[in-house]
Amino acid sequence: MQNIPAPALEVAVQNLEEAGTYFTKVDCKERVRDIYYLQARLYHSLGKTAERNKCAMLFRQHNQELPSQGVPLITRL
Repeated sequence: MQNIPAPALEVAVQNLEEAGTYFTKVDCKERVRDIYYLQARLYHSLGKTAERNKCAMLFRQHNQELPSQGVPLITRL
C-alpha cells in the first residue's frame, strides 16, 4: 500500500465503516472482525496510531469471541 494516495486510503476506511454497519445489522461477526483487521492495516499505513490501536483491539476482541476455523483470516497484504 505504499503507492496508494492517502485520500484513497481514507475513502477505503470510510467504506469499510459503512460495510461494518451493515454486517453488524445482519449479525455477521466474522465479516465485522475482518473489517476491523483491514481498518487497522489502513490506519497503520496512514500513520494514525490511535485509530489503528482501537481497530486492532476490536479485532482481537471479536477474534477471541469467534471459534477458530484453522485457516488464515486474510492473506498478508
